[in-house]
Amino acid sequence: IPKEDIKSVNLIEELRNKTGLLDNIFVHGPEGFLNILSLTSKKLKSSTEYVHIAKNYITLKEFYDYESEFNVNHKELYLTVKGSTVKLPVIFDLNTDLLRLLGYFVAEGHYDGYSLVITNSEEAIITDVQEIINKLFDGTFITLSHDIRESKIRNRIIQSKNKRTSIYFGGKLIKILFKEILGIKEYAKNKRVPNLVFNLNNGLQTEFLKGLFSGDGEARGRSLGYSSRSLILREQVSLLLTSFGIEHSLVDEWDKEYECNQYRLKINSFDDKLKFSELIGFVSQKRKEKLQLQIQKIPIRVQLMWSLNEPKTLNEISQSLGISLRHAQNELYRRIKEGLIFRNNRGSLYLYSRNGENNLRDRVKDLYDIQKIEKIPSSTEFLYDLETEDNYFVANGIQVHNCSWPQMLYNNTVRFRSVKNTVDEMEL
Repeated sequence: IPKEDIKSVNLIEELRNKTGLLDNIFVHGPEGFLNILSLTSKKLKSSTEYVHIAKNYITLKEFYDYESEFNVNHKELYLTVKGSTVKLPVIFDLNTDLLRLLGYFVAEGHYDGYSLVITNSEEAIITDVQEIINKLFDGTFITLSHDIRESKIRNRIIQSKNKRTSIYFGGKLIKILFKEILGIKEYAKNKRVPNLVFNLNNGLQTEFLKGLFSGDGEARGRSLGYSSRSLILREQVSLLLTSFGIEHSLVDEWDKEYECNQYRLKINSFDDKLKFSELIGFVSQKRKEKLQLQIQKIPIRVQLMWSLNEPKTLNEISQSLGISLRHAQNELYRRIKEGLIFRNNRGSLYLYSRNGENNLRDRVKDLYDIQKIEKIPSSTEFLYDLETEDNYFVANGIQVHNCSWPQMLYNNTVRFRSVKNTVDEMEL
C-alpha cells in the first residue's frame, strides 16, 4: 500500500467537480479579501454583490469563477452552508481523532436527513465520539438518544441485549464532508474504507482500524475478529491488516438471526493477536481486558524465544520454562529449522541463542519456490488485465496486482515491485 504522509485535505479542491453543491456552499475569508471584485470589470449577481462583499463571503461556484483574481492563502479560508452554524476550514487537518471517528462511522454510523448518527452501547466509545466531535466541528450540535434497539427482520422483531446510545451530530456541511468528499456511502452493505485511508501513514491507518474494530470487532473467549455485511469492506480491512503484518483468516457465514451474509475476519495466532494489541487495539476497556486475557496465554515457542536474551544450555532452557528436556529439545529443533535459533558448541555443551531481535514466528517466506510452469488454454476469447488507481485490488479474498506493479509479501508487509525486478530476484 503506497502509504504517504498526507496531513490535510483541501476542501475547495475536493469539491471542484461536485457541481450540484456549489451554489449552496459559501467561502469565507479574512477581512477585505473580496474587495478585489469591486475593482474588476467582472461583476457578481447584482442582488448578492453588496451582501457578499460586506459580509466577506462568496458562493463556492463564484469563488471558482474568480479564483485567479484572489491572492489569498487557502489556510485563511473556511466554508459554511446556508442554514447551518457549522464552519469547516478549507485546509482540513487529518489527525488521529478524525480517523478514529471515521472508523466508528464506517462501523456503526448512518445518515438521518442532514444528521450523522453513531450508535453504540460502550460508554468509553460514546464519550470518545462526543469529545472528537467537539474538537473537530465548530458549531455542530450533539443530541443523544437512548433506547433498546429493535429491528424488524422479515416480520420478526429482534431486540438487542444492551441499551444503546445514538449520537446525532453534523448538519449539511459535515454530511457533505463524509458522503461526498470522503465517499462513505449509506447502508451497511455499501460501506467501504474511504480511499484516502489507503494513502495515509501508519499512525492514521491504525487509528481508523481502532475505531472500526471498536465498533464491529469482537474479543470473546479465544476469538478475535471483525465482521461486516459488506464483502468489499471486509476485504479492504484484510488488506490493511496484511500491510501491518497481521495474518488472519476470512470466513463467510449465513447469519440465521438476521437472515443475511456476514463476512468475518478472524485473527487466530498469538503472534498476530499480540501485533494487533500493540498496533491497533480497542477503545472499550471491556474489550481491552478480553484481548489481554487472550494474549496472557503465551505459547511455549514464544516463551522460549523470550527466554533467550542470552545464550543458554538445554538444561537451563528446560528449567526456565518448566518443561521436560524432551519437550525443550522438540521446541528447539523446530525453531532451529525455522531459522529463529542458532546452536553453537562450547566445549562439550551446546549453547542456544536467538537469531535477531524478532521474538515471533515469521510465517511468510520472502519468495516461494516455483513448482511448475505451464500454459493453460483460456476459456474465454479475451484476457483482461485490470489497471486500478492504486495498482491493487482484491478478488475472492486474494490480493491481486496488475502487471505494471506487482505486490510481493516480504516479512509480512506489502511491497510494490516492477516485473523485471521480480523476475531478477527469483532468478537469483
